[in-house]
Parts: sequence; C-alpha cells; structure tokens
Amino acid sequence: MFRSVKIRAGALVAAVFAVLLAAGYYGGYSVGRWSIGRALLEGYPALFVLNRPAFGFYEAYRLVNSADESQRLRGYYLLMENRIIDADFFCGRLVSENSEINRRTIVWILGHCSERDRVFSEFSSRYRGSTPAVRREMLRSLQRMGDGHFRKFVEEQRIRGEFLEGL
Repeated sequence: MFRSVKIRAGALVAAVFAVLLAAGYYGGYSVGRWSIGRALLEGYPALFVLNRPAFGFYEAYRLVNSADESQRLRGYYLLMENRIIDADFFCGRLVSENSEINRRTIVWILGHCSERDRVFSEFSSRYRGSTPAVRREMLRSLQRMGDGHFRKFVEEQRIRGEFLEGL
C-alpha cells in the first residue's frame, strides 16, 4: 500500500515538474520574442536594461537606426541572419529608406518573411512607384514565396513578358 502511494506521489511530482518546465520555457520564449519586437518597432531601448540581450541584437538595433546607409544595410543583414524578420518593421523601412540598395535588400528580406499576404499587399501598393531594380527584386521575392503569389501579382500588375525575362 505504501509503495503504490510513493509511486503515485513520485509520478505526480514528475508531472508537475514537466508542466512547470514547459510553461517556463514557452513563457520565456514568448516574452523574449515580444520584447525584441517592441524594441525594434517602437525603439524602446529601456528593454536592454531589463533583459540583457545578446550583443548581436544590440548591434542590429544600433545599425538599423544609424544615419549611415551602409551601417543600416549591415543591420538589415544582421536581422536576417538572426531570423528577426518582422513584416511591419521592414515594410515601414521600405517606405522610409532612401538608398536603392537598401530598399532592394529589404525587399529581398521580405521575400523570406512568413507573413506572405502582408508582404504581397505591400509589394502591390509599392510596385508602380519603385525603380526597375527594386521591381525586379520584388518579382524575385515573390517567386521565392511561391508560384501562386507570383502569378497573381503578375496578372494584377499586368507585367509584360520582356520584363520577366532573366529573373
């Protein structure tokens, strides 16, 4: 009798420990992703005091907010390298960025974004006002996103065949 009570108590303790471990992991992961997103989108640097982020994230934050276009470019690549691809952030940067190479890089990064419908609508609204090089990069990114998005975009924008050659 005492043996079965000990086994049940041990199983209960192990189950509670596993639940608490999983809850702590997923809670920490969620809060970490949320705080990184807030720091990037809203420019809230006080988060650095609260959670001591990795050097790479702090470096990316500093670079994307630099006045120097080559530093911003480095920051965009650093975000891509760390898989921090936020559609709202990069779509906002696509509008505010002055450098064509940076805009092309942002479009390339958006082609790897998981929020494909958001990216598709942003490309649709920006396509006609973009330079030919940025347009080509949009088409390449749409090809990476899948055949359905690409075909729909080409039809909606009425893109001619000669512009599609060499993509």
